[in-house]
Amino acid sequence: MRGQENVEAYWFAGAIANTTAQIITHPIDLVRMLVQSNAKKVSSRDIVKEILEKQGILGFTFSLRTATQRQIVYSIMRFGLYEMGRRAESSEHFYYKATVAAESGLAAGFFVTPFDKMNVRMCTDIIKSPDESRKYSSVFNGVISSYKKGGLSKVYRCAFISSVRGMLMSVGQLAVYDELREVFFKTERFKENWHSCFMASLIAGGVTTIIITPVEVVKLIFMDASRYQYRSSLDVMRTLVQVHGYRGFYRGIFVSFLRIVPSTLLTYLLYEWICLEFNLGNCFSD
Repeated sequence: MRGQENVEAYWFAGAIANTTAQIITHPIDLVRMLVQSNAKKVSSRDIVKEILEKQGILGFTFSLRTATQRQIVYSIMRFGLYEMGRRAESSEHFYYKATVAAESGLAAGFFVTPFDKMNVRMCTDIIKSPDESRKYSSVFNGVISSYKKGGLSKVYRCAFISSVRGMLMSVGQLAVYDELREVFFKTERFKENWHSCFMASLIAGGVTTIIITPVEVVKLIFMDASRYQYRSSLDVMRTLVQVHGYRGFYRGIFVSFLRIVPSTLLTYLLYEWICLEFNLGNCFSD
């Protein structure tokens, strides 16, 4: 059980850890987004080759600032709301953890929709022609531009699929990790050992990848599309099935594993280390 005081410290510990993991895994995340948002069937190898040809090795840092800005806001909300929810009740049942994680992810996913949308669009600009590129100077410039064209309805278009994605991501990463961490901690093999944190985060990353990839694919296609290309996320799903079949929902699954599993692993190892260094309670606390 973690410490009950200084809840805000856990917010920032989570935000620092998750944002650091985002920065480190950004090149893989960029490739993943370009594979999954592309209307054509492309491989990660094709995307890597195209980035190198157009931008060189530094192309893999494209839109890093935007991704970091979005991740900071998203992480603070997810970890903050989850920690507050966990402390509101003493229940340690997985169902309760999953419910709190789903609620925190839903709220965070909805709130960061404009930032998420602009991040996707700025990342996909790297392989677009000059005529197709949206040329946003920053995420805030993109949000303002979108608001001027269609008001809040345009800014928060894709909010539903973004919220669902946030919900599943939080259940997979937060609730599953916490549950596995406690299970491993009670075993003789992993008790009082960093292996419990490592194994819990590794499995949580894999579970998250499996449950989130179909939603992630739909979200990326919808966010990158022009205003009249799709009416809703359901329209995206129908088109995806027609063009690629049901396997289309898991396009880019390999590169998703390469990004989400290491990101989850880095997030929690760094998170637990921060908690340990600043005496917030850690994975070795009873």
